Formats: sequence, C-alpha cells, structure tokens
Amino acid sequence: MKKLKKIKQLKNNYIYTKFHSKMKTKILLSLLLISSFAANAQNDNPYAIFGHKTNVVYETKVKDFFIIPNNDPSSKTKAIAFNVDEGYILFLGSNDSILSRTKIQPDQLLRWLSIDPLANEYPSISPYAFVANNCINAIDPDGRKIVFVNGYYNTGSLSGLAGSVGGQGYWGTDLISGAQTFFGDKKTGFVDGRGAWNSTGSERFDAGYAYAKANLTTITAGMVEGETVKIVSHSMGGAYSEGMIKYLQEQKIAVEQVVHLSPADPSGFTASSAPTMQFNLENDGVLLYKNFGENYMIPGVDRYGIASTARGKSDDLQLSHIDTKINNIWGMVGDLKNIQMNITGNTMSTPFGTFTGPSNSYNSTGNSNGTQFNILNIGGTDYKGTSAPNNFIGPLQY
Repeated sequence: MKKLKKIKQLKNNYIYTKFHSKMKTKILLSLLLISSFAANAQNDNPYAIFGHKTNVVYETKVKDFFIIPNNDPSSKTKAIAFNVDEGYILFLGSNDSILSRTKIQPDQLLRWLSIDPLANEYPSISPYAFVANNCINAIDPDGRKIVFVNGYYNTGSLSGLAGSVGGQGYWGTDLISGAQTFFGDKKTGFVDGRGAWNSTGSERFDAGYAYAKANLTTITAGMVEGETVKIVSHSMGGAYSEGMIKYLQEQKIAVEQVVHLSPADPSGFTASSAPTMQFNLENDGVLLYKNFGENYMIPGVDRYGIASTARGKSDDLQLSHIDTKINNIWGMVGDLKNIQMNITGNTMSTPFGTFTGPSNSYNSTGNSNGTQFNILNIGGTDYKGTSAPNNFIGPLQY
C-alpha cells in the first residue's frame, strides 16, 4: 500500500490524498462542487447579510409549468404539467398535488400533442402525425392559401368545353402548379361553384355567399388568424367566388388577390375591393354564347385583358375556354399584372393614316412573356391592341 501524505488540518480533522493523480483530480473537483453548492445556497438566503446561515430547500412550482387540464372529472389526474427545461411530465391531482412524474426521452420531445386538422383528408397517415411529420415541406411559411372555384361542367356534349367533374379534378395539374408558382404558395383548396347552366350572375353570386357562410371552416381549413387567401375562378365560378369573397371580407378574412379566368355571364354583381384581375383568351366560344360577345368585363376589376392566341378562329372556339382552366397560362396572367402603357410622340392614328398632333398611340412595357393583348383595361382606362407588337390605341392626350 502506498503512503498517505497529510496536506491540511482543519479543526482536528485531517484530509488526506493519495499521490495517484486521478484521485487528486477527483477530490479537487469534489471540493469545488461542494464550495459552489454552498455559495449558491447562501445566495438564496435572505438572512446572509446578518451572518446567519441556513439550509435552502427547493420546491417544485407547478404554476410555472405549461399545464393542460383534464376535462374528465372522474379521473384522479386533474392535469398534466410539462417541465420543458428539465424534460419531464408531472401528473397532478387535486390542489396541484404530484401523483407521479415521467421523464421525457429525447426521441419523444418533438411529438405532436393534437390532431392534424386535415387528418380526414389523409386516412393513411396517423392523425397525430401533423403534416406527415414534414413541416418544412407541408407548411405554408407565409400563411396564405389559394382557393380554386370551378364553374359549370357536365358529362354530356359540352364536356369538351367545360369538363366533366368539379373540385380539384376540374383543373389541369399544369394550371394548379402554375398558380402555386405565380402566387408563391403551395396550400390549396377547391370549391365547386357549378350551379345550373342557365343561372344568372347574380344568382351564382348569392349562392357563393351562402356557401361561404355555411362552410367557412372548410374554406379556411389549415389557416390561423391573420392569414390571407387568394381566389382563382373559372367561367361561371367567377360570380360564385365574388359572393364568397363578400362573406369572407365581412368575417375580416383578408383576400389578398383575385384572378378570374374566362368568367361567364359576369352580370348582376361587381368585383370586391380586393385586387382583382380578369383574363380571357380571344374567340372563346362559351363566352360568345353566355356573354353575348367576348368583351365583357366584370365591373370593378383592376385589370382586364383579352389575349391573342395566334391560332385560327375555329380552333379558338373549341379551345380558348378550356385552355384557361387546364394549361399553364400564368405567364400571360403575369403580363396582365405587370403591363404598363407609355404614350408615344405627338401622333394620332386613324383609319385614314397617322397625323401629327394629339397622341393616342401607346407602347407597352412589362409584358416580359410577350403576350399580345387585343383588349386591355387598366384602372378603368381602355386600350386596344394593333397589328404592331406592343402597340396600343388609348385615350387621346394633348
């Protein structure tokens, strides 16, 4: 056995240490810890300034924890309290008495404690696996939602012009993905605004208002207070969606932007105060029938345009209406959103030639995708396209 060496004497009690380096290190650390605990204990002693030392006893303060009450009055457990800092759960009885406690394991810390509000739409996923446990991919970071409102459809002879199903199946995948890119959002919802084939714009407006009033929870599913919605409508869904928007705004739900694609029979109602665009393609056979002409703007829209397709009229009559619900037409919609008109020179164009003087000739900028518009209305001002690219006839300026 190795010899022991006396290193210090305190009130007839001796502390010895071995020469072995590991033992010296352990004892030194122990002394430091004891000193630290003692110092901290006295820091919590309100009588220390008078030279009085006392033992400090710590107690669990349940009121400082995150507590969830138990709504079952027959249960002995009245609530559970989460101590997030130390990583355990307390099961509380009457008067906050602690019945038991459970340590939270590291792999349990990120489990969801409530049911996913959209669980019914995904029966293959556990209702407690909120957004399939993939928040980064499934949560809309800026809290906005795109609501698509379809128009009329049937399974008969008109299915080629209007489609045969409603809801998400009404829309082309290219159009949906294009809208998500255009708006910068992934969260979507779908509303069937079909109605009767011979219903008027005002009747569909009223139907949309009634639907929103009865189904507000469905429309706003997955949203929280302060989030906004954006509306995309097609054909007869235009009037229906405006009725929905009216009720949403009455409920203080912000509608950030509205895009009406080829709205049919836009009469008997006006656009809401939300920023609104209306986009049509030329020679739309459905609109020529429903609107008694293709140039029919919803009163109150901020931007309205009819775009050229550069194809034959017979093809347009069959394709233009369905194009705006299936294909990715968002580049053209983007041009409608961004196009600006600039007066050019002091010339006036007439059927008899161009003359110097007051000007009604405009050049367009901002339509970076090259969309050629036949008709435009920007902020209430009408412009008509010419055969020259990006050239328009507008209001006369002196």
